[in-house]
Amino acid sequence: MTNAPATELAPLTADGQLSALGEILRANTVGAAWKTFVRVTLSLGFDFLLYAQARHRGPPDPIDPAEVLLLHHGPREWLDAYVDEQLYICNPLFEWAQSHGGFKAVSEVAEGFDGPVTRQLHRLMELRKAHGIGPGFLGGLQDAIPGVNGAMSICLAADVDDRDAYAIWQVHGTAIETLARTLHLRVSTLPQPLLRPLSSRQREVLEWSSQGKTVKDIALIMEVEATTIEKHLRLARQALNATNTSHAVRKALTLNLLSV
Repeated sequence: MTNAPATELAPLTADGQLSALGEILRANTVGAAWKTFVRVTLSLGFDFLLYAQARHRGPPDPIDPAEVLLLHHGPREWLDAYVDEQLYICNPLFEWAQSHGGFKAVSEVAEGFDGPVTRQLHRLMELRKAHGIGPGFLGGLQDAIPGVNGAMSICLAADVDDRDAYAIWQVHGTAIETLARTLHLRVSTLPQPLLRPLSSRQREVLEWSSQGKTVKDIALIMEVEATTIEKHLRLARQALNATNTSHAVRKALTLNLLSV
């Protein structure tokens, strides 16, 4: 898209901001909340958006890639490379965001790195250039909800220079940060989309398991064979990348997938 000159930009009106906040807070799915955020942010002159969320229980548990939520607006090839190379795990920019609140220019954050992270950072900047991603801003959202790390990258097209990017952010930055924090809060309470979604039966057996029911108990409750319950549990473990049923229940609860 073509960005308006900074001198022609007007801040999002109070009514417009309240309307967008209301839409995000009323959203019943992650996709609906993200759609509203994207629509408003694009209307303010930005082109490329990336939101990452990871639920981290803290040491010694590492962040599980299966529990990372990525939402994006931009070239699909950019996201594919990001996922295939697991750049959301070894990403010095998002590592910065996990330990800092508020938004800062990506170029300023990148200038603060040296040493062993340089190679990863070079790859990230290489991908940005290859897909026409220009100057932008990076924000850490982890302070909104304990244990739920969030980061947001909001960028313009490559034909926008740093000066105009700063001017645009001066006009819209506060509104965008408010919307980003609201999005993070809302998404954190909604069922998280999985690459392999749980079926209704798989969710049901996990819900009974979370209440301490055995396979035999669940089979009696659901009036099916125990082997059927074992099959549902096995498929649920696979979908959640869990080592056992207790692990699957914990993950499903963490991702808001169960109604217990």
